[in-house]
Amino acid sequence: MSTVRASTIADRATGKSLGVERVVEGAAKAWGSLNGGATPAAMLANASFNISSVTDAAVGQYIAHYAAPMVATAPVTIGSTVGNPEAAGFDATGATLRTRDNTNTLVDAFINLSSNGRLA
Repeated sequence: MSTVRASTIADRATGKSLGVERVVEGAAKAWGSLNGGATPAAMLANASFNISSVTDAAVGQYIAHYAAPMVATAPVTIGSTVGNPEAAGFDATGATLRTRDNTNTLVDAFINLSSNGRLA
């Protein structure tokens, strides 16, 4: 494998540049779209990155397992869905997410997630 070492990345057309640390540290380290109504094997509804599997913990509660672990104190997970998404917990190995309807009842739903932080 080759390694490219640089301090900035620049757009050829506009000349705008960005420090490499922004790309390396600022990019999502895991993301995916989960279908909460599907079986666990089919829960990853679309493309995903660094999510090896999903556990259906209960109605409206899912655990996304990272393929490559993250530093336990660093990950921040954001979820979006119809209703009220909730990032219920996270550690180096995955993120626990919940989806609730407008009456605050846990329901199975599609959820998009993004986890930012540092890989271990």
